Amino acid sequence: MQSVRVTSAALVAAAFLSHCLVKSTAAQGAVAPPTGRRCARLAEPEPLPRLSFVIDVDGLRKSLGPVGDGVAFFSVAFEPSGYPKPPVLAQSTFSDTLDNPLTLAVASALRDQPNGKPWSALLRLTGGNPLRIELQRSLECHAEQSGSLGAFDAWLNERVVGGRRLTEWMLFAEVRVDTLGAPMEAKVLGPAPYPDMTGIHAALARLVTFSPPTFDGRPVVRTDTVAFGIQRGKP
Repeated sequence: MQSVRVTSAALVAAAFLSHCLVKSTAAQGAVAPPTGRRCARLAEPEPLPRLSFVIDVDGLRKSLGPVGDGVAFFSVAFEPSGYPKPPVLAQSTFSDTLDNPLTLAVASALRDQPNGKPWSALLRLTGGNPLRIELQRSLECHAEQSGSLGAFDAWLNERVVGGRRLTEWMLFAEVRVDTLGAPMEAKVLGPAPYPDMTGIHAALARLVTFSPPTFDGRPVVRTDTVAFGIQRGKP
């Protein structure tokens, strides 16, 4: 089964993303899954430039062609000279074989920026026809899953075909979290077949909690992508 990946290349993002980690909390009796991104301090212009000013949208779509279903997030950054740094693939639900083509295509499509302060942002690619490309800003801290995943784990296991118990699982989801950490909206993005399970989005919003994302030390409403799951320890 294709899985959600927080790529090893994402570790390189620390060079231009100040501590770029996500901390996932496992269900009781389980060990935490591999970590991804959590907090980042990004120098962002206000407002963000238009997408077409940052990347050659048509060129990127043409170079990639059809890529199927999936979502990928890239960290992109620019030098004070305006020259783009190599993009870093942080998360992806596309096939592993697309990691390099996606990264090379994004790198070749980034446009030089005017001289000024260095800045960084997230680039989101969503599969489809045409490929959807979005430039997103990042606040000081991202939404972070917190508390036990036991109830959600039980919900998933009740729906596993053939009564097999999931020894481990990881999901990649987009959530809108309020200032108390409660999901206002939730959508599972990958991997297959989780996004197609009836009721999974509502179950995520009902059974999973998050630490409130903060900016300047104060909780904020935040739409973010998070990777979380469980990996049970061996007896």
